[in-house]
Amino acid sequence: MAELFAKAQGYSRGRGGSMHIADVAAGVLGANGIVGQSMGLGIGAALSIQVQNRPNVVVAFFGEGASGAGIAHEAMNMAAIWKLPIIFFCEANRYAELSPFSTHVSLEHISDRASAYGFPGETVDGEDVFAVYRSVRAAAERARAGGGPTLIEAKTYRWHGHYEGDPQFYKTADERKNGQAFDPIARMKANVGVIAGLTPERLAEIEGNADAVIRSAADWADGLQSAPASAMHEDVYAESAHATA
Repeated sequence: MAELFAKAQGYSRGRGGSMHIADVAAGVLGANGIVGQSMGLGIGAALSIQVQNRPNVVVAFFGEGASGAGIAHEAMNMAAIWKLPIIFFCEANRYAELSPFSTHVSLEHISDRASAYGFPGETVDGEDVFAVYRSVRAAAERARAGGGPTLIEAKTYRWHGHYEGDPQFYKTADERKNGQAFDPIARMKANVGVIAGLTPERLAEIEGNADAVIRSAADWADGLQSAPASAMHEDVYAESAHATA
């Protein structure tokens, strides 16, 4: 939260915001603003894990818009050759920035591409928390056993715009009106009682506790002092030379 408030106590000292949060201790190696780059960074991390013989597994997240980038195919090919412990996780939410799925993907299922590289591909209901969990768990177990990568395509729906204030004119009027009908959290709440045995009262308690944690974090971050202006010169490795008269 401090990072989102641009405070020095943030993961990236308040300089990355929501796009560049990293927490290496928690296994979050860092987000980036380059489309598809998660897969390139992911195979680097997976190779490190393999060389060190560690039990970890990398999960590289990307959207269907990034699935056609050159780095996607290079990374998947390399991961297959070296049997790297990585899960390529595609969040196929029907829109890449402003472009519908059908305008830039030639297949119905992106997971079908995995067969070209010789490793498993699976399409799951991305709005079903439990289906996603089962798929990722199986892929992780396979990777830890030396079976190499898996491509998981989670079909879902982007009911929020690409950016704040996005009018979403590329969607139909019905889609714009009923987008939240695809909310996976609401769907999970409707099924968690049967699957996990949680009562409505216990679920409400969990939500209340989570809300309190979030509000506490926001209040804490809001109360922090902003970094001094002199911090602008920190971590700058090159400066342009200025001629003097």
